[in-house]
Amino acid sequence: MPIIIILFVAFFVAVLACGHEAIAKGLLEFTEMATRFIGAALLLTFGIVALFWSVELLKHSHTRPIVRTETAFIIAYLLGSIPFGLLLTKFAGLGDIRKVGSGNIGATNVLRTGNRELAGLTLMLDMLKGVVAVVLAETIHPWLGPVAALVAMLGHMYPVWLAFKGGKGVATAIGVISALSWPIGLAVITLWLLVAWLFGYSSLAAIISIGFSPLFAYLLKRPDLIWMTVAAVFLIVFRHRDNIERLIEGKEPKIGKEKTTTRKRRKNGD
Repeated sequence: MPIIIILFVAFFVAVLACGHEAIAKGLLEFTEMATRFIGAALLLTFGIVALFWSVELLKHSHTRPIVRTETAFIIAYLLGSIPFGLLLTKFAGLGDIRKVGSGNIGATNVLRTGNRELAGLTLMLDMLKGVVAVVLAETIHPWLGPVAALVAMLGHMYPVWLAFKGGKGVATAIGVISALSWPIGLAVITLWLLVAWLFGYSSLAAIISIGFSPLFAYLLKRPDLIWMTVAAVFLIVFRHRDNIERLIEGKEPKIGKEKTTTRKRRKNGD
């Protein structure tokens, strides 16, 4: 079963990279439906688990592990939801990053301000918060790491502080994957750099590099991370659906080619 999922993800990413418009749009629609289904399933699961934990808290006094588990997920979400791109650009006197370019809070949009150092710092901090979320969760129990990884990604994508309008989650995804397995993280980063250098598109580099993370997990003998990385792929693709449409149409801006100080109507980048 894992290898079937990996092959599907690899095929999906390959189709997007080759630009077969009809097939890519069909797969994109399927991914949106699958992501919504996965999201609904996760919400239902978390609801049932939360109800179970609440009952256990009322019935027993020896529930400290349960409390620590809930705390790990809350901390992972709060860490993931820190909008470093927004905070750094404000502190640097560059205004509200949400009014620049795509209006996104990620490093790619920070780069559109023309400040490469600030964009680099945003990238590192967005990765670091993912690393910290996973490390803290794994101090409680190893199995919490992959779950906290996804929660941190969701925190970045849908931060409560910004009315659930966050970034695309690429840097945070790389951070959590690296924390779970540094060889897989290194492979993802290397592939991202290679694709970005060859094609010049941040979004394409993100989709392909994260898209192959389940395959890296399989090849590097980490089957315990396959499901987490597959879920990460669906989240990343779902958040990049506008970018995918522009890639297919040839309208996606390349890295560093678009610098603007006013927010445009269309949505771009990370």
